[in-house]
Amino acid sequence: MRIAVVADESIPVEGWSKDPHVLTEGLRARGHQVTLLLVAGAESAPHLPVRDRPAPDGYLSSFPAEAQRGVSLFTVGPEVIISLGMSSPAIGVVLAESLGIPLVVCLPPELFTVDPAGNGYGRLLCRYLPCALLFVESDRHAAAAERLGADPHRTCVVRPGVQLDEFDVPPGSRRDPGPGVPSDDRLRLMFDASRTPREDQQFLEEVLTRLKTERGKDFHTIVLPGRDDNGDRSPDLKGLWRSRPDTTVTDLPSSRDVPKVYGGSDVVLVPSATIDETASVLRAMAAGRAVVAADSLSVQDVVGTARNGMLARAGNPDEWVDKLDYLLDGAALRLHIGRGARARVETHFSLPQTISQMETRLEAVRASWRYHADRSTGP
Repeated sequence: MRIAVVADESIPVEGWSKDPHVLTEGLRARGHQVTLLLVAGAESAPHLPVRDRPAPDGYLSSFPAEAQRGVSLFTVGPEVIISLGMSSPAIGVVLAESLGIPLVVCLPPELFTVDPAGNGYGRLLCRYLPCALLFVESDRHAAAAERLGADPHRTCVVRPGVQLDEFDVPPGSRRDPGPGVPSDDRLRLMFDASRTPREDQQFLEEVLTRLKTERGKDFHTIVLPGRDDNGDRSPDLKGLWRSRPDTTVTDLPSSRDVPKVYGGSDVVLVPSATIDETASVLRAMAAGRAVVAADSLSVQDVVGTARNGMLARAGNPDEWVDKLDYLLDGAALRLHIGRGARARVETHFSLPQTISQMETRLEAVRASWRYHADRSTGP
């Protein structure tokens, strides 16, 4: 099958199915001819340095009126277009209408963190965008999309998938997470701040302080830094975490090193409910680590049950302190949760499964579209 992937250039998280490069490589590995086109000029988010990877096949303007020029980038026309990101659906529509082929839109999970009454862009994508299929990440997202006006008959659940082979440390063991982290027996709490808003970082810093002063816990915190638009470490993070003697801010030369930091921790913390933190939760579960995450629509279907992790109400420090106190006291509990989390990811959220689910639906929509095209040109 000939597929065009149209994605926002600024999608920040790598190593899972929402990374357009990973998705493209996964589809090509299954024998498909895939063209990757990135929408330039989309709003960017702070992220870790990009690993070495092939350049895309081309770039598209973020202005829909200019998107039709992208047709000239195809040597052989695609049979279906997939859009990834917030800006790409409008560009994908222009290309699909110009080529007369179906468009499949992967709805951004950020749409479902907004009150439906005020979600005009969500209603535009779900109700009015001319596309053949809408992909969502969970049943909850599907229900939310239907409330925004999506046709349930063209809304499909395709769970996100993570690359499991990068997380090779079994639950219950630790690896060296990198320079600057003490190699003693203290528990290691890990926090990926690469996209987390400052107010959520401040909340977590308060929780960790209370955990030490009120509960007497002894642990070391590892923080993955966020980046500003110039690729420099966020100045907010410098002032907030650098002053803590029990904290290491880990500078990574490449995002390829992220899995070893997850594998070198005992507990992973995901404090934000205002952004989509699915990737951080999936990485923690793939590494077999116990995770405590802010309860939000984006992670409820991933964590599932207490056997796979813990959910705590966002912005409630008492609940976070109580649950972390309970978790840090039990090595057997952390091991139990880590094993359950790894098993759940292997069963439901591996990258090959995601690619397979997507491939099945793409084949179906291509066949259906070809049938209707043949009928329209008949006598």
